Amino acid sequence: MARFTGRTAIVTGAAQGIGAGYAKALASEGANVVVADLNAERGEATAKEIVADGGTAVFHRVDVSDAESATALADFTIAEFGAINHLVNNAAIYGDMKLNLLLSVDWDYYKKFMSV
Repeated sequence: MARFTGRTAIVTGAAQGIGAGYAKALASEGANVVVADLNAERGEATAKEIVADGGTAVFHRVDVSDAESATALADFTIAEFGAINHLVNNAAIYGDMKLNLLLSVDWDYYKKFMSV
C-alpha cells in the first residue's frame, strides 16, 4: 500500500527504537521521511536503511528543546520536499534520564527534560 505517497513526514527521535520504526513504516507507505534526531551517526544510518529498502528519506540533526533548531528542521524539510504534512513527535531523553526524582535534579536538567 502507499497511503502516504506524495506526503512528507518528520519523525523526531527517529535514529533508533520506536522512532526508527515510525520512519520506516511511513517510508514503506510512500512518505518522504525526514529522520530527525540528535544522534547523527544512527540517524544517518536509519535514513540510509530506508533508502536502501526503496524509500525516500534524509537525515537532519535536531534538538527539539531548542526553538532555533526546530525551526531549522522545518525550513530544511520544506526546502527538501516542499511541504510538511505529518509530524511524529517521538523525541525523548528517557535513555539519559537521571534515576533520581525530578524534584531533586538541578534546574537546567529539569528545564531540558521538560522542553524535550
